[in-house]
Amino acid sequence: MGLIVNDIVINPALRVNVISKNPDLEKSVYWAHVCELTDPTEWLGDGDFLMTTGIGIPHNESDQVKYIQRLHEAKIAGIVIGENMQAPENISALLDEAAVLGFNVLLMAYEIPFSAITKLINDYKKHKDYAKNNAIMQVYETARLGIKGLGIKQLLCNLQKNIRSPIYLIDPKTAKPWASGLPELSEQKVKILLNQYSKERNNAAVVKKIIIDDEEWMLLKLLTQNEASIIVRKNQWIDYILLSHVAAVIGIELERTRFEYENALRLGIEVFDELLQQRLPDRYITERLKPFNFILEKSIIFTIKIERPNLNNWNELLCRNNIRVLFKKQPNRVLGLVEDLALLPEIQSILGYSIGYSSLIDNVMRIPEAVRESNLALEFCVDSKHIISYESCSTIPFWLPQNLEVARQVYENVLGELEKYDLAQNSKLVISLKTYLEHNKSWLKASKELHIHKQSLIYRVKKIEEITSRSLSNMDDIAIFWFAIKSGYLIEKI
Repeated sequence: MGLIVNDIVINPALRVNVISKNPDLEKSVYWAHVCELTDPTEWLGDGDFLMTTGIGIPHNESDQVKYIQRLHEAKIAGIVIGENMQAPENISALLDEAAVLGFNVLLMAYEIPFSAITKLINDYKKHKDYAKNNAIMQVYETARLGIKGLGIKQLLCNLQKNIRSPIYLIDPKTAKPWASGLPELSEQKVKILLNQYSKERNNAAVVKKIIIDDEEWMLLKLLTQNEASIIVRKNQWIDYILLSHVAAVIGIELERTRFEYENALRLGIEVFDELLQQRLPDRYITERLKPFNFILEKSIIFTIKIERPNLNNWNELLCRNNIRVLFKKQPNRVLGLVEDLALLPEIQSILGYSIGYSSLIDNVMRIPEAVRESNLALEFCVDSKHIISYESCSTIPFWLPQNLEVARQVYENVLGELEKYDLAQNSKLVISLKTYLEHNKSWLKASKELHIHKQSLIYRVKKIEEITSRSLSNMDDIAIFWFAIKSGYLIEKI
């Protein structure tokens, strides 16, 4: 059993007297500290013993009540006041409130130094220091195993055994576990802790002590590129030093996993590009997809419309949820290759964008067609339906091509001559037409996006009208042009 308040009271060398009624002398004492602040709870907590000359004790009666209430709420073991020092002459309000709360208020003889109490506690703590140092050694042994690829889940499991308390690794943006499969804490409690941390922390505070429902918690915000926070319920073994060691080990693991995610993303982009370009012989496909546990025949391709995707962030969020996707950037969109169709709702929820997806790939030769299918499906996405398959496209809006063959015919009939001119003259009439229509025929906005002078765009538009024999002043021709542009998206001409 550890040290209790009564051990301090009955020690004749300390000459300490209890001056409050209804004391709780069985309360455990883990450490003693001199603090003259008006709010010692900023630095002291559960099991700490406050020693003071009385400078910080308020003179006002109502302030004395609040003072003792704060100490009690912080679960401080008690307060010892130096006799005949600088405390207010009248502390009756403080003693009355201490009696109501059962809080320990002690008076210590003037000639006895506070260090005598500290020494007594230190003697009791010596046997615990060995256990704490042993815990730190175990933490770094766990870190050594982590470097070998233990994984964040097993790493946390081992660290919890080392410090004898659950560790919650939280994504501060979502208030949920940082990765799937990690220990979960009530989302409501996490939000309260994060909110209290953001309100009360200062620039120097790396570890914050927060009390909720009479439970003392410690929260650390990790200084890593992966935003994460550690939440631990405090026990007699955990202090700021031990928790800092734990944070360092977890931080190293998060940086290691981030590096692994980035490598996986680069490899995935490379493999996907080889599949799209049809550069892989059949006998090599299985081997190249092996690191991702993909079976190509069971996979599908999906498309997301976005101009500047953060693929590193996307890939990390998915990997943390045990979802593997191969990505490939395309103009104004991103292609994804995923094996399990059932994962699409979770992917859409994590990334937050509408998804159009193809039929099963079946074989490598069908990949280009699957890409076009996913593009077509995406064009049918509306606000009320964020995930749509190519197979269901026939039941959606009639104003877009109902299949890829129709899209190809429309594009060639309307924009085919423009495409030939662009190839022959190394010009950009098709992309200029698309940009001009996307900006609702605004010369200024379109020319700005194309990085050309307004007069240059006017010349290009006149050339488009000349080659196609259509007018961008005629609503019917504008509609036909736009329909052809959409068709070009679907067959990857634009």
